[in-house]
Amino acid sequence: MMCDDRAVVPAEGSGFAAGRVVRPGEEGVVSRRGLVGRLAAAGRVAVVSAPAGGGKTVLLRSWIGAVGLAGRAAWVPVEAGEMVFVDAGTVHSIGPGVVLLETQQTSDVTFRLYDYGRGRELHLEQGLRAMKVRTAAGKVRPRAMDGFTRLIEQRYFVVDRYGLAAGGEAVVPVEGAGCVVGLSGTAAVVGDGFEDVELPVGRAVVVPAGGGAVRVKSSVGVSFVRCFAPVG
Repeated sequence: MMCDDRAVVPAEGSGFAAGRVVRPGEEGVVSRRGLVGRLAAAGRVAVVSAPAGGGKTVLLRSWIGAVGLAGRAAWVPVEAGEMVFVDAGTVHSIGPGVVLLETQQTSDVTFRLYDYGRGRELHLEQGLRAMKVRTAAGKVRPRAMDGFTRLIEQRYFVVDRYGLAAGGEAVVPVEGAGCVVGLSGTAAVVGDGFEDVELPVGRAVVVPAGGGAVRVKSSVGVSFVRCFAPVG
């Protein structure tokens, strides 16, 4: 998935929401003591299901406040280009209206607690054992580097953002296995061992381990990210 007018660039899992949610107690919010009580009395897992606009988020925020979990749950508004780190063991979901690019450590393990009616297998017991109450999850402040912006640097992955004006060209080193992904505009990716590859919005060009640097050149201007696994 790729960044649009509202987006985040997450890492190591994904868990993001966009927009403003009415806080419990604000004008116009109806108290739902009965439903809050049913949630409080539920077992280890409770599913809240209702049509869009039915008040699911407001109900959950009310319940979180009522049972004293406000310090352990967060609704995170996001804007285009922001990076949110989702630490291993963080229970998370993606809110409506968000398009995102996900980068994570090399792993085939995902525990799904809810599937929005898609019918895929759930992993409630495994997920409950793996989840953590306190993690390092949260927004990451970008850092200006020499020729690019570092969005995140973790043990298992690094994500950097580049921008080129029309007619621009950049040599992009890729340590270990990695890829470049187009965010806006279009460009060509040139590297040893493969023909020029077009880089439009949303396309990922994979650079195998040992592939070294690639050149990115654009006649119209381009913004893209470099994602790679650090060596060593």
